[in-house]
Amino acid sequence: MAPKKKATATVGKKRGPKPGKKAATAAAAAAGERKRFNTPMDEENRKLFLNVHLPEIKKLRDRVNSAVGTLRKAYKSAKAEGSFTKADFDTALEMEDAEREARAKARIARQLVIARYMGAGLGAQLDLFMEPDRTPAVDIAFDEGKKDALENKPAKPKYDPSTEQHRNYMEGYHSVSEQRVKEGIKPTKGKMHPAVAEDQADMASKEEKLAAQRAKDAEAFDEPSSGMAMSRSQFLKEQQARREAAAQQEPGTPMDDDDESEFRRTAH
Repeated sequence: MAPKKKATATVGKKRGPKPGKKAATAAAAAAGERKRFNTPMDEENRKLFLNVHLPEIKKLRDRVNSAVGTLRKAYKSAKAEGSFTKADFDTALEMEDAEREARAKARIARQLVIARYMGAGLGAQLDLFMEPDRTPAVDIAFDEGKKDALENKPAKPKYDPSTEQHRNYMEGYHSVSEQRVKEGIKPTKGKMHPAVAEDQADMASKEEKLAAQRAKDAEAFDEPSSGMAMSRSQFLKEQQARREAAAQQEPGTPMDDDDESEFRRTAH
């Protein structure tokens, strides 16, 4: 058996690249190519993402975070001022839409059914809850007018002007304005609707004029001869009676002065 040859180690001797690979590397370096990733990148999409969409999304997320913080503060303020809870406002928003109101009614009815299953006293309210609303239409219209006025909305009744509902809506709407003027209460915080502001200013102006006229009547309409107070309507009736009596005695005699000027001349 022939002896095996010992492998001789080549210490300090480097192996050079293969001739084909060396040529390709030299060609790439000459062309100025620098390959860093195996997967090619869409630079146009990268630019669109970084320059357009990412800044916009960040801006909108900041607005959402700020709005959430503001909303939480509003909930806390409502709870502190009127003991109103977040659930109260959820219910109010639910009642603004007829479809969501119907779903809420079905949910409450189901809760009452389960309460009856359990023998709870709350279940006894199911029959009463399921009965139709018997509130008169005119009362509903009156309350709708009040609600719109309290929310600083313009007066826009959904009823025909010839109906009682329309009249009651307007009566309810103006009752809020009259109460505010009477008590000197300004609307709650928030921007007032221009129509409401105009209505309130008109009511205040009328109230001032009426008060001035009352004071004027109280001072001027006093009959010196008898010392008895006389209203304008009483004075006009008396002057009409005198005119008719004068016409019967002297037919065709004109009255030169009107009743108002004659009264003022008599009063002085």
